[in-house]
Amino acid sequence: MNKLHKPFDDSGKVLDALFSVYTRPRGFDLVLESRGGSDHGPRKSRNKDYALALEILLHRMSLLKMKITDILLSSRPVVNKPDSERRLTLQGYPTPICLSDISDFKKLRLAIGRSGAAFGKASPANGNYTKRISFRIVWPDADNLEPDRVAGILCGKYPPSEAPTSDPKELEERVSRCMKRMVHDFSDPPSIPPEGQDYPQIHASSSGRFIRDPEVIAWVLTAAKGICEVCGKTSPFLSHRNEPYLEVHHVRPLSEGGPDKINNAVACCPNCHKNLHYGKDASLIRSRVISSISRLVDHPIRSPASFSVAER
Repeated sequence: MNKLHKPFDDSGKVLDALFSVYTRPRGFDLVLESRGGSDHGPRKSRNKDYALALEILLHRMSLLKMKITDILLSSRPVVNKPDSERRLTLQGYPTPICLSDISDFKKLRLAIGRSGAAFGKASPANGNYTKRISFRIVWPDADNLEPDRVAGILCGKYPPSEAPTSDPKELEERVSRCMKRMVHDFSDPPSIPPEGQDYPQIHASSSGRFIRDPEVIAWVLTAAKGICEVCGKTSPFLSHRNEPYLEVHHVRPLSEGGPDKINNAVACCPNCHKNLHYGKDASLIRSRVISSISRLVDHPIRSPASFSVAER
């Protein structure tokens, strides 16, 4: 039996809910254990954060563009039956369910609960909405990961905690703290990708510097593992923090309206960084980088009129 895990909420609090992960080609199965018992009954309460955990897990899977291809009841009486005899059908959610297209995860969770409660019954009125459920997930990145690593990504043990800033020294400190946190994560690339900023603001009193997200910088640097994503060479030297020195470049510059997100940022050596800014072949290199790194998006230029200024 695979290891059981408890997810963390976005504040870092561990939830009373258990799940396990079983990897398979191009994805994995996520099994969420049932809720049962009571704080006031003869059987001790277990997995009482089932509902919240399910919503959080669905949301985290959506951030990584995962798809649900099947939802199966996995309670003891039916777990060994063929998939066709324990498959749940959700009203309004035909499979495959592309989770990145879902905006209301509570609504999806309730649909799953109703289907599980109605299983084998004419009505879900008296059924259990919190049964043991198995989700068949498509996510090709799981092919190179152990089950514990996939579970670590979904657990969210190290949620983003560093706020954006325009101060260079403070930004460096926050990036360093983020990277120390991310290297302890199970996942590869590190952690659940940070949200970033669609419209990074300019600080009113900092000579026009943008307020940058340290989580984005840390994620990109940690994912690069000391290798320039432009030329493919190892970092040229170690920083004063004894870390491989790379710089983060916004493929569509913030000054041109580019977002402060991982889909617009690459880790590069100082030479490639300067080349991307000032080299005669900068546009060709930019196009090559965008086409070779799957997470990158060719963002259009936006008018400076769309920028906003932060007073503090």
